[in-house]
Amino acid sequence: DDASGEAYDKVSKLLGLGYPGGPVIDKLASEGNPKAIDFPRPYLPESFDFSFSGLKTAVLHYLRSQGAKGQNTIQDTGCRIQGKNIVNRESCIMHHDIKDIAASFQACMVDVLVRKTEWAIKKEGIGRVSLSGGVSANSELRKRMKEMGDEREAEIIIPSINLCTDNAAMIASAGYNHFSDKDFAGIDLNPKPYLML
Repeated sequence: DDASGEAYDKVSKLLGLGYPGGPVIDKLASEGNPKAIDFPRPYLPESFDFSFSGLKTAVLHYLRSQGAKGQNTIQDTGCRIQGKNIVNRESCIMHHDIKDIAASFQACMVDVLVRKTEWAIKKEGIGRVSLSGGVSANSELRKRMKEMGDEREAEIIIPSINLCTDNAAMIASAGYNHFSDKDFAGIDLNPKPYLML
């Protein structure tokens, strides 16, 4: 399954925008229409889990339906993008849609992250949430989380951008919580990459 940052990177690749995908999609989304394309919101009812592989697949299906049939990236259609700029617009089937695709994708992503967080605050009586990980650098997510926290009277801790660009800060945040709870592992601990944080 795809985590939020992984979905940003994969959609960026589909659009031919490169890696990492978050910053360039965030920039393009700010110039696009978030309601242009009705991508599905993967809410997974009654669960605090996230699943974004379906959203990524929906973007791929949209690209194919718009003329990139049988192609895996927008570049396969003959469209070449350098950074945020389309180099050869005349051969790009969807050049006018890239900002709208980015905005619509990001709107889905942010809606799901904010709504799930809001649901957790309400259901579990949480008063403080720390936004962490690479996607926490996203401008729309930061804005919407702050608005939701204000509405729910919950403290949303949003770190400075320089602490959001690497998942090390997220792991440090999780480690701090375990440390505060005096939840220590012994020296004989074996690495388990799929453990819950």
